[in-house]
Amino acid sequence: MILGWKEWKRQYRAMAIFSDDYIPIKESMVSVLKKYKEQGKQIAIWGGGIKGTAFLKVVDPYGKYISYAIDIKKEKAGEFIAGREILYCYDLKGRGIDVVLMMSQKHFVQNYNILQDEGITCSLHDIDEIVKKRFSAKEILMGKDMESDNAENQRMTKEVQKELLPILKEVKRLCVENDIPYFLCAGSALGAVRHQGFIPWDDDIDIGMFRKDYIRFLKIARKKLSDGYILIDANDTPNYYVGHAKVFKDHTALVNRETSHLKIHHGFYLDIFPFDTIPEEEEKQEYMYQKAADIKKVFTIMKRREKYNGKNPIKRYFANEQYYKAKMKSPKKVFHTMNQILTQYLESDYKMVADLFAPYNKKLFYKMEDIYPPILMQFEDDVYPVPGNYDKYLSVMYGDYMELPPEDKRFVKHDIICFDKKHNYSKDEKWMKKCPCFSRQA
Repeated sequence: MILGWKEWKRQYRAMAIFSDDYIPIKESMVSVLKKYKEQGKQIAIWGGGIKGTAFLKVVDPYGKYISYAIDIKKEKAGEFIAGREILYCYDLKGRGIDVVLMMSQKHFVQNYNILQDEGITCSLHDIDEIVKKRFSAKEILMGKDMESDNAENQRMTKEVQKELLPILKEVKRLCVENDIPYFLCAGSALGAVRHQGFIPWDDDIDIGMFRKDYIRFLKIARKKLSDGYILIDANDTPNYYVGHAKVFKDHTALVNRETSHLKIHHGFYLDIFPFDTIPEEEEKQEYMYQKAADIKKVFTIMKRREKYNGKNPIKRYFANEQYYKAKMKSPKKVFHTMNQILTQYLESDYKMVADLFAPYNKKLFYKMEDIYPPILMQFEDDVYPVPGNYDKYLSVMYGDYMELPPEDKRFVKHDIICFDKKHNYSKDEKWMKKCPCFSRQA
């Protein structure tokens, strides 16, 4: 098959970034796939992007074993990557898929929940875990990539949770004193409902606010947060890498390798997500959702590291083409454009909102009445508001939210390079002293 220029670039980029990950496991994976094929099992990968492309090109270039690629983006359905048809994840019934190879550990639980909700019973494998551990074919068939090895993750997660509660109490104080409505959202809302506190393997806290309340919170928090707490968002911190705000606990360090190069505070933090008003017409919703997704992608890419920094200039260019193009743009202008898109219906009478910053590849659209008025629920040693119709809210986000994920996927796979409960990351100390936005804390 002769590839068009666009597809050739995509495949070349995929191989440049990920082939070094998959070549070492090729022999083991081919043995595993052969075994499954001999048993008459139909195999699919979950991931219709460049990771999936590279995996297919390296491990099964001639399409002997893997029949399909699955993706959460409906618009990709019917397309092909490396000769395999992409299936929409909510259209798998009747396909007879017996084995799913999960390409992204980050989205494993979300994708697992979708399969459960769709009634798809199949064997699962975590390719990121196989890459990290270099399992043999025998170990993969034994399910070693799905076994628990979480003693260290458990310890670190518990330590992080202890540091997060004071931040939550500080945000609650500020909201109560200034009459700012807020609610636990995402994993924190799920934790309150299912565990009356943290999900045991969760290492963050998520708070939601309607956009008008969020704007007011940012103004007040900049002046009234107690000493030792820092508000950061992209309005005043050029290197900040997401569109929603975080409240950090100063004199702490929890540095993730992926973002360690950025000049932001790298301490323990709490996420604050703005919920934006969206139109009620489906066509307008879709248009806004896609526009927001496109601009957020640019904003995120420009803050990442290069995907490939080897010596081959051609490989380096194609691997990082999106990054180079994004870096040519002004972060402030991109952030401004993003906010224009997200707040275009702020003064409308529409009664629907969306959580457009949550790290989930799905549409999180809600009726306002499903969230407000909130109800109080226990979260660890205090009570906090959660969406009033939490069943509807959590069902949209998680499907059957009372179903627990596989045991080995119940802990975040940390890539932490610095963990300190009493001191800032040493690199942060140097630049924070010179940054005007931290003058109040200095």
